[in-house]
Amino acid sequence: MNFSEFAKLIYSYIGAGMEYPDYVLSLIRLIMSDPTTEKEIADAAEDKDNPLSPLSRSFLSKIYNGDRVISKKMLLSFMGVLIRQSL
Repeated sequence: MNFSEFAKLIYSYIGAGMEYPDYVLSLIRLIMSDPTTEKEIADAAEDKDNPLSPLSRSFLSKIYNGDRVISKKMLLSFMGVLIRQSL
């Protein structure tokens, strides 16, 4: 199962009513751990800690629809955020 299939599968449970770009960002936010330091809280308030937030709404919709994938570079960035948060 890829991300698009997973996102579509649970959309009616946790994303109903959300636009697809917002839903993709929300899903990534749910996977990430809560911010704990002042810097992490400030970054989270501006959505700077989400590695997909710089992407355009069009690109996020394409990720949801399966027309684009989350690249290895984005995945490594996401993993870096998770690792930094666990330290």
